[in-house]
Amino acid sequence: MRTIIDITQLAGWQGKLTGIPRVMYELSSRFAKLDENTIFIGWDAGRQIFWEIPFSEIKLKRDKTETAESLEIDERGNAVIIKQALRYIYNISPEPIRSIGRRIKVNIYKKNSEKINNPGFMFKKADKLIVLWGEWADAEYRKKLVDSVNRNDVGLYQIVYDMLPLVTPQYSSHSTKGLTDYVNEIYPLCKKLISISESTKSDVCEWLKDHELNAPEIDVIRLGENFEKAKPHMPDLSLFRSGQPYITCVGTIETRKNHMLLYYVYKLAKARGVLLPPIVVVGRRGWLTENIYDLIVNDPDTRDLFVFLHDTSDEELSWIYDHSLFSIYPSHYEGWGLPVAESIAHGVPCISSNTSSLPEIAGDLISYFSPVSTDECLQSICDLLDSNNLRKAKQKIKNYKPTSWDETFGQIQAMIGGKHE
Repeated sequence: MRTIIDITQLAGWQGKLTGIPRVMYELSSRFAKLDENTIFIGWDAGRQIFWEIPFSEIKLKRDKTETAESLEIDERGNAVIIKQALRYIYNISPEPIRSIGRRIKVNIYKKNSEKINNPGFMFKKADKLIVLWGEWADAEYRKKLVDSVNRNDVGLYQIVYDMLPLVTPQYSSHSTKGLTDYVNEIYPLCKKLISISESTKSDVCEWLKDHELNAPEIDVIRLGENFEKAKPHMPDLSLFRSGQPYITCVGTIETRKNHMLLYYVYKLAKARGVLLPPIVVVGRRGWLTENIYDLIVNDPDTRDLFVFLHDTSDEELSWIYDHSLFSIYPSHYEGWGLPVAESIAHGVPCISSNTSSLPEIAGDLISYFSPVSTDECLQSICDLLDSNNLRKAKQKIKNYKPTSWDETFGQIQAMIGGKHE
């Protein structure tokens, strides 16, 4: 019996692994250590077929020494990431290869350009197919999955990260239709859904019930949290050189992450005469956040108290955590809030919003606030600014037991039927 792993998005991922792509890599690298009956595939949207992908090529691509091939040099001799990088590294026809060939070197393209008449990967009866993410918006991709299940009796296992576009469309209207179609067409066909949190499982069950769809068995895994702590390196910033105390907030700057709450909290503190330390916001700028960002950096009350770092290295982030008073995570909705666990792994207390999956991560080891309450958030901050409370919080999180990626992988193995037969 073969186990097939769909790693389409991982194959084409550019830059540092974060979020779901990181989960995909951690799990795939462990599947790759199994026997020859484990096969990795990716979707070719142009030819509407799957291709088999050697995981050794993915591993090579992730190696830091190879990432230089996806860089171009500007007029000053500086390396910059190619913004027009291809979406899929293995699944592309010769014409796009020629058009971008002057800017990027990837030998794998040449290999696959010779396979243009190849029908692609063929499923066999009783294969196990694990979809680590899925091409939500691609109707032909969904059709291929449906056909594989029905024609070849493929056992389909879907990893479910969240139901964000469906339960909170106000934060992701751009992807609502894609996930709606995917959930409606694919989830009911699955032999099992594998959720990353009880919160996500609840969202899935409610959606399927409300839409009168078949609900397959849903198991819950806990994502790995054994962070490999990078060697700390202080970012070149006057705040850090001064030794001034600060709070840390890690996460993409977007509406869902709720940085706006932090702005109003700092405004409220100013009005009440409460002096708060600066807050270091680490994360890239997401979509539709220009107004929020401009508001914070131009307001005389907050512009000197918010420090935004968009391209922080692992080494710099490690240093930022290590020297932070504590971290804060005000998100409205998360399938799993990794920065909460990351902060605790560094021995840094975290205060978090009390919504969705966030209370599942650390339970009563940390404190919570409503993501819509400036009063609760400000009080949580003030509580930890008390040295005695901060000391107790640091002592408390020592009881936190992180989950390894090996443990996560073991959970999935058990859910799909254990070792290969």
